[in-house]
Amino acid sequence: VAALLIGSFLLIMFSGSRDSSEEDGEEIVVADLSISEDDNVKGSSDAKFELIEYSDFQCPACKTRTPVVEQVINEFGNHVQFAYRHFPLRRIHPNAQAAAEATEAAALQGEFWPMHDIIFENQATWSNMSTSEAKDAFASYAEEIGLDMEKFNQDVDGSLVEKQVNADYDSGVSAGVNSTPTFFLNGEKVNINTANYGQFREFLREEIKSD
Repeated sequence: VAALLIGSFLLIMFSGSRDSSEEDGEEIVVADLSISEDDNVKGSSDAKFELIEYSDFQCPACKTRTPVVEQVINEFGNHVQFAYRHFPLRRIHPNAQAAAEATEAAALQGEFWPMHDIIFENQATWSNMSTSEAKDAFASYAEEIGLDMEKFNQDVDGSLVEKQVNADYDSGVSAGVNSTPTFFLNGEKVNINTANYGQFREFLREEIKSD
């Protein structure tokens, strides 16, 4: 019995520590916590610090971080490059996926940030709509910011934007994200009150100073 228990323990230990790229024929998604060309970014591309936010457009707490992030970029933009990544909490926010896809459709016309801003600004309105109604609202925002509507309508219903949102989400899951907003600085999770800009500023100042 003892030998059987030891053998079972060793089997569990070694099978749980595998780091290969495939397991049981399925690809394991490894978190990429460095900014890539697929990300929607602000700040200097030469910055030594990369700040990544996993966010949900239907999350009220995420909306409160938008002015905080703007302050970060305004003050630390030469030191910090910021990337917004999608992490729609689909079970509790039924319109979050559609909102994310609308911003990615806008990104294909170089207008991610205007769409990001107008969707967050109107969060209280479209959050209470059916998904079909919310999609109509996103289309009206796209028209308001001057997008090519024929292209937007094609892109928002296409697979490319869905794949981008899902890729962001999967990278967040593999990084251990389980709530929004979640921030990472140079691959390390930020464990401060990011709603308080004073704390965020002091945190960034100390990180930059110690570099």
